[in-house]
Amino acid sequence: MFKRNYICLLLSCLCVVGSSQHEIVNSLELQFAKATDPKEKVDLLLDIGTAYQEYDYPRSLASGYDALALAKEIDYREGVFYAYDLLGVGYNGIGPIDSAHHYHQLGLSLANELQDPGCLAISKNNLGIYFLNQGNYALGLQYFQEALEHDEDLGDYVDPTSLYANIGIIHEELGDLSLAIEYYLKSSDAALAIGGKDYIAYSFLDLGYVAALQEDYDLAMQHYDSALVLYYELGYQHRIAETLYYQGEIHFDRKDYEKALANQNAALAVYEQLGAIEDIPSMYGIIGEIYEKTEDYEAAIQFYLQAIERAKEASFSSLMPTLYEELSGIYAKVNDYEKAYQAMMKFQELQDSFLNAATRERISKLEMGYQLKVQEAENLELTKRQAQQSIILRQRTLIAIATGLIALLLILLVIRQYRTNKVKAELNRQLEGTVQKRTAALEAANEQLRRSNDELERFTFIASHDLKEPLRNITSFVNLIQRKLRNSADQDLQDYLGFVTRNTKQLYALVEDILTHSRVRQGETADLGTVELDEVLQDIKSNLSHILEERSAKIIWSDLPSVAGHRSDFYLLFKNLIENGLKYNESPAPVIQVIAQLEEENWCFSCKDNGLGIAPAYHKQIFQMFTRLNNRGKYLGSGIGLATCQKIVQKYNGEMWVESAEGQGSTFHFRLPRSVVELALEKA
Repeated sequence: MFKRNYICLLLSCLCVVGSSQHEIVNSLELQFAKATDPKEKVDLLLDIGTAYQEYDYPRSLASGYDALALAKEIDYREGVFYAYDLLGVGYNGIGPIDSAHHYHQLGLSLANELQDPGCLAISKNNLGIYFLNQGNYALGLQYFQEALEHDEDLGDYVDPTSLYANIGIIHEELGDLSLAIEYYLKSSDAALAIGGKDYIAYSFLDLGYVAALQEDYDLAMQHYDSALVLYYELGYQHRIAETLYYQGEIHFDRKDYEKALANQNAALAVYEQLGAIEDIPSMYGIIGEIYEKTEDYEAAIQFYLQAIERAKEASFSSLMPTLYEELSGIYAKVNDYEKAYQAMMKFQELQDSFLNAATRERISKLEMGYQLKVQEAENLELTKRQAQQSIILRQRTLIAIATGLIALLLILLVIRQYRTNKVKAELNRQLEGTVQKRTAALEAANEQLRRSNDELERFTFIASHDLKEPLRNITSFVNLIQRKLRNSADQDLQDYLGFVTRNTKQLYALVEDILTHSRVRQGETADLGTVELDEVLQDIKSNLSHILEERSAKIIWSDLPSVAGHRSDFYLLFKNLIENGLKYNESPAPVIQVIAQLEEENWCFSCKDNGLGIAPAYHKQIFQMFTRLNNRGKYLGSGIGLATCQKIVQKYNGEMWVESAEGQGSTFHFRLPRSVVELALEKA
């Protein structure tokens, strides 16, 4: 299942807890309106932005920018740092993620200048989260551990719960579940020690996650339910969505996909309301995976496509290769191998670009580090040139060493890139060879299928011909017997001969219908012509004129489009539908109405009658061969006509269905792609 990291951000040391976030914001804004001291105003703006983070990221960012501008204006450097932190956390929530990294990096640079352990702990935790999201677990773990060391030096001045949880995530990703559980439990204990509704809820969330890892799902659900109750009371929308997501994971692991879908849809709705674009793409992917498990592949495809679009909007490039790989698998399951191949090629392309982007990013960071060190050395040289000549010399030595290290690292990166490209080229050659082999195998299979279909058609024709010959002989000889016994008084014998004649005709008609059904070749598009459906309906009406007069029946149509196809197919299709409407109709004046409507991408045709109607239970069954719902003695027929109609519609990539109820007539619909009609217009 798609996994969303349970990542905790250190927001600030001044977070207010214990009441509704809306009430907190209102109270802080009243204090801000009364405040006169600029530093106090900066602190209040930071508190307001922190409170908004639980339910309104855009307003949180606006407060962050206001605080940053005011803090810079009055040279309040601690205020500048916490504004950077607030902006980084906000962009981490709604994207783009690069902006979050930018502000966290600025925060770390300022924390180093201030030499403030609390600020260093916050910055390093945030950067650890960034590298965790990028899949760089080693660097992420390094930042988290350094942040924890600063925190322990301060005597838990900074909230340690998030640090423990994030370190637990790293160990879980690296496969060390026992160590991960140890840190999650430390996070829970730290939250309980701090106290307050939000930290108690946080503790329940940790305990639920631990129980889920230990596959104690009942206990996990109890903890998640407890956390959810508290988060609803607090109005922490982001935490509500996160808890709903974890409950959905439990239902998914239990294979209760209906409940899993309900939970994940609820979580998605909250994230959409928050505008949390960093979380939304993953949620669409998760819901797509649930639909895939329930074999609702059409819905799964739609959600994966939505996930890809939202990932593009959020610049969430690391998720997109996984989404395309999953999408390729679903297309293969529905036998759409062309789209499956396209998705797999997109996956390969993104994998390659992701590797190249990662390399470029590392080189850029090295160069940025080098430039920062050079700038730092130059500033130090300008301020202390005369008094600290020895320090300047040491700085130049350090710059030279740093330059050499960076050059060495660049050389190593170039070598690594060369090796990576070489491996990718080899993999591409192997993939190309595999595709060629599979393409050849598919072409061979298609040729074998074509030959099999040709042989089957020849066999059907010969078999039907051989069957019809004895039937004709039987009918002829029965007729001779009837003429010889015309004056016979034996009525039973006459009845027996009549029964033989009727059943022979019925069998002959059945053989004819089977032969007609077999002649409808799927995928046969050679020699297509323009078929005027108005002319087809007129021919059918002329051929059925005797029955129409006898039954006082009417066939109504107007302005039918022309289609590209074989005229015999559409003649047989409409003839079968109209004859059914007349045959199964006890009305004194049967009416058959044929209409066509243009939809967005298709033409929908309908054949409506005022006949007996069909119970809903048989709406799918009637399209199967040899299916009859009425008495054979009362209504003649082979039970193949509707199966043949459906086969003709499928030949032109269409679909067919019926709407009917007993005693209310029937309406047979079939939908053809718009391209079938447009091709007819081009030919015309």
